[in-house]
Amino acid sequence: MKQNSLRKIDSTPFTKEIEDFLEYLKQHDGEDDEKEHPDDVSWEEEEEHELKEAAEKKLEALKAADPVDPKAVKKAEDALKNLSDEKKSRDAVITANLSATLKAAGYPAKADPAKVNKPVVILILTYLVILVTMVYGPIAAMLVEMFPTRIRYTSMSLPYHIGNGWFGGLLPTTAFAIVAQTGNMYNGLWYPIIIAGVTCIIGTLFVKETKDVDIYAHTPVSMETFMRDKFYMGNVISGKNAADVIKMTEIIFGGREAIEKTPATISLINCNSPLRWDDRMLDAQFEYSAAGQAVLLTPFIMMGAMSPVTIPASLVQQIAETLTGVALSQLIRPGSPVIFGSFLSNVDRQSGSPQFGTPESAIGLLCTGQIARHFGLPFRSGGGLNASQTVDAQAGYESLMTMQATFLAGTNFVLHTAGWLEGGLVACYEKFVMDMEILGQLQTEFTPLEIDEKSLAYDSHVEAGHGGHFLGTTHTLENFRTAFYRPFLSSSDNFDRWTRNGAKPTAVRASEIAHKRLAEYEPPPMDDSVKAELDEWVAKRKKELDG
Repeated sequence: MKQNSLRKIDSTPFTKEIEDFLEYLKQHDGEDDEKEHPDDVSWEEEEEHELKEAAEKKLEALKAADPVDPKAVKKAEDALKNLSDEKKSRDAVITANLSATLKAAGYPAKADPAKVNKPVVILILTYLVILVTMVYGPIAAMLVEMFPTRIRYTSMSLPYHIGNGWFGGLLPTTAFAIVAQTGNMYNGLWYPIIIAGVTCIIGTLFVKETKDVDIYAHTPVSMETFMRDKFYMGNVISGKNAADVIKMTEIIFGGREAIEKTPATISLINCNSPLRWDDRMLDAQFEYSAAGQAVLLTPFIMMGAMSPVTIPASLVQQIAETLTGVALSQLIRPGSPVIFGSFLSNVDRQSGSPQFGTPESAIGLLCTGQIARHFGLPFRSGGGLNASQTVDAQAGYESLMTMQATFLAGTNFVLHTAGWLEGGLVACYEKFVMDMEILGQLQTEFTPLEIDEKSLAYDSHVEAGHGGHFLGTTHTLENFRTAFYRPFLSSSDNFDRWTRNGAKPTAVRASEIAHKRLAEYEPPPMDDSVKAELDEWVAKRKKELDG
């Protein structure tokens, strides 16, 4: 193997030396370290001897130095010791040979900071960052315009993370593997070139022109029109969307005059706190108020971020914002139905994240209820609000905090009543069922007592007598089915019975109830002629939106 010694090959190209070295390692892979070498002195032994002599001379020089550097001496002693170990000495030989070869080929041992043109490097990197930014801007805009609203975030997120995470993130690893496989340091460049070429072909074939696409356009069918027989919330993204909702409502409920007489929609118009109404929502407000449809005029206030940090100051701001919206609706159409809205909470001062189900939110609820009654306006707020990430104890007690204050405040319209998780980022079937249990209990709690001869049950005392019991009295038997709230989710079993029944926690029981209700659901009936007219209009509107 002398001919394969990297240090002894001076006339061959550097890449050939690397190939020879890799071939040597491949041939010797798995060989027993204790395998005897040929009788003639191998290249390894020769070079181990040379390295050992050099290490001994260096150690002697370090010890003779004045002053003596203990750290350098210790390092030299360790190096000499390693050379006495067969395996470590072989590694040292390979390292030394590779270093010598790199040096002979003109590769520096390390970068020389003095030779680095730092301003030019920074300028080049800045230029590259600008190029990447210029590329991502139109890509993000294009992805938004290519997909409907319901999947718009996914349409941006999925391609971005696949491209940057998988193909971009794995670029160094993949390129290195290609270089290691082929032995050519330039072959790794083929990976990004091929990926870019494939991307170019896919983009050319499948990416459509989005220049004149209206990102606020939508499919004008609201599932709510088919899934429920109560009033529903209208779209507020733009005035066009609101007009479409009103038209569908007219078809369903018998014309413009009918919905003006009895409003069929209620729409949420948020104030962009502090002190700014969103132009697109205002366009929607003009459409709904002109048609006599109810609007929830609601400031979106996170105390400490979108209003002053104190509750009184936030309440004053809320009054000013809400009343300006109320006044605008009355200017559009005097007497149009409006609701004094409130969505008042606070932020975590450590993280800046919104907080829900807090004492401050409950206090704001109680105060706003009184303020709305002072102005003679119906009041909207409350709900099963919480910041929990899953259906757990936090989700329960934070939702109860807000919902109990909602009842105490005399709220007329409750939005986000059930199913809320993670500050409203997630809706959950199990949480919905749990909230309905809370609502049932609160509804019972806040139902006024009926105090009359029947409820006082004097005859029941006579029947039970002194020291008796009421389990079998006539009054008990006649009223026990309706006397108490009967939970449909909560379990009152003892631990033994609960265990025998599967030891199901609240979330599991809620999931079973939710899936059972979904399976049993039947949409409310709709007259066939009305549905046919609605379908015809929707198809026509789709063609208009698609251009």
